[in-house]
Parts: sequence; C-alpha cells; structure tokens
Amino acid sequence: MSFATRFDELKAMGDLPSPSGVALEIMRLTQREETSIQDLARVIQADPALAGRLLKFANSASVGVRRPVVAIEDVVKLLGIAAIRQFVLGISVLSNYSHGRCEGFDYPGFWSHSLATALAAQALAGLERVIAPEEAFTCGLLARVGQLGLAAIYPDSYTAVLLSCSHADEQALLAREHEKFVTNHREMTIALLEDWGLPAVHLEGIAASYQPGPGELEGASRVQRIARQLYFSGHIARFCVAQAAEQSERLANLEELAFSFELDEASLERLLKKITQAWIEWGRLLAVPTQEVPSLVNLKEELQEKMERQTSASEASNFTPLRILLVSDDELNCKRFTGWLESMGHSVNVAREGREGLSLVLENQCQLVIYEHRLSGASSMKFCRSLREMKRGQQVYLIVLTGPMSGDEAIRIFEAGADDHIAKPFNYEVLQARVGGGERLIRLREEAEQEREATRGYLADLAVANRRLGQMAMTDSLTGLPNRRYAMERMEQAWAEYERNQNPFSCLVIDLDYFKQVNDQYGHEAGDGVLREIANVFRSSARSSDIICRLGGEEFLAVCPDTASAEAFHVAERLRRAVEEHRWTSLNSTGALSISIGLATSLEEMQHWNDLYRLADQALYQAKRSGRNRVCMASSPDRKN
Repeated sequence: MSFATRFDELKAMGDLPSPSGVALEIMRLTQREETSIQDLARVIQADPALAGRLLKFANSASVGVRRPVVAIEDVVKLLGIAAIRQFVLGISVLSNYSHGRCEGFDYPGFWSHSLATALAAQALAGLERVIAPEEAFTCGLLARVGQLGLAAIYPDSYTAVLLSCSHADEQALLAREHEKFVTNHREMTIALLEDWGLPAVHLEGIAASYQPGPGELEGASRVQRIARQLYFSGHIARFCVAQAAEQSERLANLEELAFSFELDEASLERLLKKITQAWIEWGRLLAVPTQEVPSLVNLKEELQEKMERQTSASEASNFTPLRILLVSDDELNCKRFTGWLESMGHSVNVAREGREGLSLVLENQCQLVIYEHRLSGASSMKFCRSLREMKRGQQVYLIVLTGPMSGDEAIRIFEAGADDHIAKPFNYEVLQARVGGGERLIRLREEAEQEREATRGYLADLAVANRRLGQMAMTDSLTGLPNRRYAMERMEQAWAEYERNQNPFSCLVIDLDYFKQVNDQYGHEAGDGVLREIANVFRSSARSSDIICRLGGEEFLAVCPDTASAEAFHVAERLRRAVEEHRWTSLNSTGALSISIGLATSLEEMQHWNDLYRLADQALYQAKRSGRNRVCMASSPDRKN
C-alpha cells in the first residue's frame, strides 16, 4: 500500500491536524478566480484575532512596508492572495493545536521552535530572495508539522518513540518512527502540506531540508537554496530555544553555517537580534513560550571563561566526574547513596520511578545508572530492556542494586541488560570499587567513540572535498554557471527521459551579439563583467526547471526538459527581452547589448540529442543572419535552414 493511500485512510480518521473554519473558508476563496480582495478581507475581518495578526505581519520590518498598513484590504494587496492563504494556514494550525493528547510530545516547545524557525526563514529570505519572505515564514512554521500529525494519530505509541531516542538526533527519530509506524514525520509533513495546497517547489525545499548535514545541500537549484535556508533556520531556532548552558556550545555550529551564507560576525549578530526580537514579540501575540537570547559577544565571553575554568580544573586534577542517575523510591537510600557518590566527586541525579529515569537518561546524557531492584510496582527486567532499546541507553553502564538473590535471578538481570549488580547490604568501599570499574569501561568506550568520530569527521570532510571538486569540474569559474561538460551531460539525460516518456524536449543556443566590440572598446575586464552580469540576468529570468550553461566565450545553452516549442519560444523571448532591457553596470548603460537565440524541439525522426543541438545551432546562425536580437526556431532536420 502506498503512503498516499495510507494517508487518505489516516485523514478519514479525523485526527490529523487541519485548519480552522475561517482558515478553510479563506483557502476555499483563494482557489476561486472570481474572488475579490473585498471578499477575502470580509472573511478575515470576521476573525478579529486573525486580522490583528495579519496586520502585525504586514507591518513587520521584513515585509518592507514604507508606511503603516491599517486596513485588511491593504494587507491583501500588499502580501498577495497566495501569501495570505499560506500565512492563515500556518497560524490556524498553530492556534488549534497548541496542546494535545500525546503526553510525551512537548507542544509548547514544538511551537516555540517552529515559530523561531519561521522568523529565521523569513529573515533569510529577505537576504537571499529565493521565495517571498511571507512564504518562507509559513514554510518554516510548518516544516516539522508531521510530528504534530503523528502525535495526534498515535498519542500513546508516539510517546514511547519519543522516549526511546534523543530529540536532538532527528535522523534517529525518523528511523524509529518508520520502524514503528511504517512512515515518519518527514513523509507526514509533506503529505499534510500537499493536502493543504502549498506549492510543489516549497514542498520539495522542505523535504530536502531534512538532510543530516549542510554538505548535502550544496546545489544551486531553487529547491536546494530553499532547503539551505530552512536548514540554517532550524539551527537558529535550536540556538534560540536551547538552555543557557547549551547556547554557547551551539555557537560554533551557527557561525559555520553563517559562513556559507557569507555572513560575518557582525552580520550574524544583527540577524539574530532581529530574529529573537521578533520571536519574543510573536510569542506574546500567539501565546508561544520564548526566552531572552544573549548576544554573541556575551556568549563568547562566557565560553572563554568556561574554557579557562575547565583548563584550570584540568591542570589541578585529571579527574572527570561521571554523570550518574540513581533510580530509587527509598528516601533514606537516596540520601545515603547520593552522599557517597558526590563524595567521590561525581554528579548525581535522582529519579523516583523507572519512566522518569528513562527520561532523565536522555535529558542529562547520563553515563552510569544505578537502579534499585526492589522498586515498588516496577520490574528491573522491564527497565533494563527499555534502557537498552534506547540508542543512548545502549552506551550507559547499568548497576542494579539487589537484595540476596538466587543465581537464576542474577542471570536474568544480566540477560535483561545489566552490566553489574551489588547485593545489599554493602558499604562505601564496595560501591566505590564497583563504580570505579564501571568508570574504566565508560572511559574506554568514550575513547573508542572519539576515535570513530574523528574517522567519520575525516571521511565526511573528504566526501565534501570530493563533491566540491566534482562541482568545480562542472562549473564555469567566471560566471558560476554550469560549464560545457555539464551542459552535454544534461542534454544526454534530458534526451534519455524524452525517449522514455515522449515528453517534448527543447534547447536554446544563445549568443551575445557583437561581444568582440565590447572587448575592443571597453577592455577584457569589462567584458568579463558583462558575462557575469548576463549570467545573473539568465538566472533571474529563466524558469526553475531550465538549466542555463555557458558553453564558452559569449555562447550559452539552455536545456528545457518537458517543454514544447511554443513554450520554449516564450522562454527564449523572455531571456531576450531581459537582456535587451538590462542596465549594464559594467558598461554604465541600458539596452547596450542584445542576444540572438536558436531554438529547436525534439522530433520523432531525430536519432540523438546531437541532432537537436545541431538544429538549434543552425537556427542561431539564421538569427544572426536575419539581423540579430531575435529568436529563430529550427526547421525540421530533413530541411535546410
């Protein structure tokens, strides 16, 4: 059974998140061509809270309003019907699902993170406008809404899944979800957003943003650029919602990602200040929890002080305390064992029952757990097995405190996952010796893991370097466009798809008119500037599905998959007009240059993509002979131009 079919069945259950009545009416209206701005404004005004939020959004700095907007009709005109539809959808889902039945799901924390992601995506879209900032806001807000869906459909089972792995490790959570539900929150997110009508390019960008690392998001396509913005936005959100002790640890990762967006320290500081201020304001408006976020300067000072303290402590002693969890409901034993363990220099947390203990193992990243076998109403075997089923729990050293027991009972405890057991009564020296034995094994495991991490890091760096070398081999160094080698590969791929599906396939051969005169009159440096500018003109004027490449000199190629001749002609004309109307900063003039374009579309009698390319090249020469600054379509291959 496909996931689309399963999603329809889940949808029929009625438990999946969905927009409110007003939001549904707005979505219905925006799908009708005859809907007027006044009709839409009238429905929005029926919900005063929604109207107020829309006014605030329209007047926010990132939208770029020059004067305050006070009328809902003006908001609709400013943002556009599509953006209104998406914004209302996101805010409606947030308002309706601020809490739920899944005990293990942190609803306030989820929306706090989602709101920070939305505002970060909105701010980044203002810096690099891949999609409109108001659209980026909705994409960020709903990028993980599939978690809300799983929590709604499987409240009890999803609690167990969340307890079994760390929330910080999304890849592990996705795998655990798929193992349990034969789907995961990534698939659920895309299915929900597609059902709610978000554009395909937004869905693809959100899906791609789930990559485990930024090295997977280095492409220049629109989808990859959206994914990069959302990936960075998610890390900004994690920085915002992190505990104070964790924020300084997340700083290095944030600065590394900022570098890929060409943001220096001062620019990153300004960006974060803008995002966190908006986060706190929107948090108050939407009843979403937020917190003050320290400046980067203060965080770096705290990090430096922490490192100095750690260095001093390391010099004073080589001892590193263990993070120990004691699970017991005996008040007297808790006080006695905690005192003993702390006198050894270790850090101790206490849980009164097994479920709380499992949660604290994840929360505090415990290294050693001491569990009281006779805990009332609990089973040591069940606790041991549950701990070992967790990824983090597999690394924990587990000591079980027991009373006098038979050999068979001890064997069952070890089979369930215990590393050691101590029979009561025992004294301080026995506990110290057993904890010391556990510490030695823990340190050996940590050293082995550090070596594995170093190896993985080296291999990851090597993979990134190889990808970058491959990208450089396929990229024109002057314009940043794909080069001739890449163009020929894409032609071959598009031709293979044409032969499989028989969908029309077109290509444009483009030549800059009288470019030699530019070099002769202004010099080769100005000529290089013109080539860089025309590459940017092509990027902004072409469709997202078109692949623009530089073949060499002043000659370019556009590969247009799934495109018939009439549509390809419109694409070519749009490129031609964009060049004709462009103001050339390299030449300080408008309309100084033009292009000639030869166009050819696949035909049944063609044998190879070279036939298509040859016809387009012949059409280009026809355009040149006919006076330049024009588009010429190729004749059939059995006729001569």
